[in-house]
Amino acid sequence: MEIGEELHSENKLATLSRQERGEQIASLLLQWFEINKREFPWRPAKNPYQAAVAEILLQKTSATNARPIYEQFICSYPTVHDLAAAEPEALARLLRPLGIPRRALLIQELAKEVIAKYGGEFPDTEEQLRALPGLGPYGAGAVASQAFSRRAPMIDINVMRIFGRIFSIPFSPRAGPPKRLREAVLEAMPRGDEARFNLALLDFGALVCRRRDPRCASCPLGRMCDYNLARHPEASPT
Repeated sequence: MEIGEELHSENKLATLSRQERGEQIASLLLQWFEINKREFPWRPAKNPYQAAVAEILLQKTSATNARPIYEQFICSYPTVHDLAAAEPEALARLLRPLGIPRRALLIQELAKEVIAKYGGEFPDTEEQLRALPGLGPYGAGAVASQAFSRRAPMIDINVMRIFGRIFSIPFSPRAGPPKRLREAVLEAMPRGDEARFNLALLDFGALVCRRRDPRCASCPLGRMCDYNLARHPEASPT
């Protein structure tokens, strides 16, 4: 049986509430993720330090380019204390292939602030993590959900595109996620499985719900997606 076949064949979608629709999205997405998930050395996050390092290295950088640098970085600076004490020039050389000259400065500032403010232990709330140098809203959500299992979304342009298409929610990449879109993500996020859900969205946006040439024909969410149904009315369950 294909992913979501039972739901589609029974024609249930037309009567779903928004909350039920969100639950179905999570169920189908996690089924898809089990089969199609990508493997990276920073998955699953072993601790908040490694999660934070990965997020800063991945900013405006492809996972392919970040992978070898991440592995070298964790080998050279295995703890937040090692990073805080790093020679700035050596750190800058290591990160230079990824671009963004300020990246080395920001990641070391983060380490020093975690030590100065929290005694070397990362805070575990999204709000506190967001205030650390270099993380921002997306990175804070990543560390909170991946390392602490917090109910924190990781909303980047890919996640905005997925939920914008499914629910017909307009958004501007520069303005960040609108309130309605963030609420839709949180409604769909299954309690107790926040980390996997966030990773599933990342992979789904990269492999299926792509900006160009989205794979709507094979999408397990196609029959509950406004974007797909507008392009392919014959896919409607009603």
